[in-house]
Amino acid sequence: MKRTHLVLLVSTLAMSLGVPAVASALPGDPAIDSSNPFRLDERNLEPGCFSPGRGPVDLDTHIDLTFLSQGQIARELHVTVDDDSPVNVDQVLVPSAIDGYKVYNNFENTGRAIDIGPNFTAVDLFAPDSNGVDGPDPISVRDVIVCVSDHGVAQNEPYQQEAGGLVSAKNRPIIAPKVTAFGQSAIGLLKTYKIGFGYEVEKWYTAPTYDGANTFPFHPTVSDPNAVPSPTFFGNLPAFVRIAPRLDDLPYDARRVNDVDQPGEDFDNPKTDYGQTTLFKQGGDLTAWTSSNNNDPDTLAHLITLNAQGDLPMEWSIRPSLASPSSQRSVEFTSADFDAWEQGWQNYYCGKGPHPTMLLAPGTNSPDPRDCPVVINPPEAAPAPVVNVTTPAATVVNTAVVAPGCVSSRVINMKFGKKVRKASVRLNGKTYKAHRSGGVMRVKLSLKGLKGQPGQYVAVSIKTKKHGHKAVTRTRLFKLC
Repeated sequence: MKRTHLVLLVSTLAMSLGVPAVASALPGDPAIDSSNPFRLDERNLEPGCFSPGRGPVDLDTHIDLTFLSQGQIARELHVTVDDDSPVNVDQVLVPSAIDGYKVYNNFENTGRAIDIGPNFTAVDLFAPDSNGVDGPDPISVRDVIVCVSDHGVAQNEPYQQEAGGLVSAKNRPIIAPKVTAFGQSAIGLLKTYKIGFGYEVEKWYTAPTYDGANTFPFHPTVSDPNAVPSPTFFGNLPAFVRIAPRLDDLPYDARRVNDVDQPGEDFDNPKTDYGQTTLFKQGGDLTAWTSSNNNDPDTLAHLITLNAQGDLPMEWSIRPSLASPSSQRSVEFTSADFDAWEQGWQNYYCGKGPHPTMLLAPGTNSPDPRDCPVVINPPEAAPAPVVNVTTPAATVVNTAVVAPGCVSSRVINMKFGKKVRKASVRLNGKTYKAHRSGGVMRVKLSLKGLKGQPGQYVAVSIKTKKHGHKAVTRTRLFKLC
């Protein structure tokens, strides 16, 4: 039966099976026309693929579809390629009238099985069994998809079967998110933190391996509508892919994933947009975004730190639209990661370990010293980002100088504000209580006898209490010699 003879039958079957009219492509996933039933958007099919009857006229005339029916219900598809066809059919997607496709890469009765060549007919092509109880579903005859290539070249099989009648496109990037920076608030005693994220590209778009020069007048290299630009031609590849924020819905539904998760979502509605990157470039970007939700160097918002330890773990998951489930990548920063980050800095302060390798997030500090009586390496601060600076570099506030050892003779007289009612200073396990003199609290701190190197610091814990307020503890550093 010629495809041109199927027009009335298609309309009849669509009405009898309750097949919905063609819908608009899904927002954010324009390669998918519908989720229920699952349908690919025929305007954005992979290169060399089309729906017979609505594809290139010169190819439609060479490809015939025949349906074996029970009454008005199509149950089996035969695909015939006529004897003067310029192409072979390498892949067929048979759509269920209920949901999804069954993907065929090998064919019965076609001479060499791997494709349907001229003057051959493929038989025994069925839709998937979407409910798993009564065999193959009825076929939605208007939604069959074929993928073709020229004779004697590599196969064009751009789609792969996924569970539940879903399909994925093989030519999609794999993007791996990374935690690339972390830091403590630079504002006073705030124990809030900022996480910096980046990403690496494990796999990018590739040009088709088959020669499609004769398949279409202008054969596209890439036709993913989420690629930028798209389509591309003459072997050119897109430079970017767009992945709008979307929750990681399980099970796999072929749609995109760009999901940031925090524990707070368990106590409220899940949040989709944390200001994460949505446009990903081929070369990757290790300074893509931070949890301040604003990386604009011309505003003060980039200094804001939003995360407390209770906001961990924080996870970022990415999968492009129509990519396979195995291509999804995630990164998680956990409480254990936080402990390791902080301990690494404490070891560095005490001279017991190397400088931590993770960058400080823009506008943040390293954590306060707490583990060593003499600070060999002082805390550091990362500057806020400035225009045209994409990689924040840690700036050392004070640099230890390697010199002959010294013995401190310093005595520090500390004076507190008039509103302070109680104060004490703790150093090396010893507490020095402040006393009121001249209307304010004062304390004398002696560093005499402490040994170290010139330029080293000692961490001092200072506790103050104002009338009607809770006691506050902070850490200050004093030069030893």
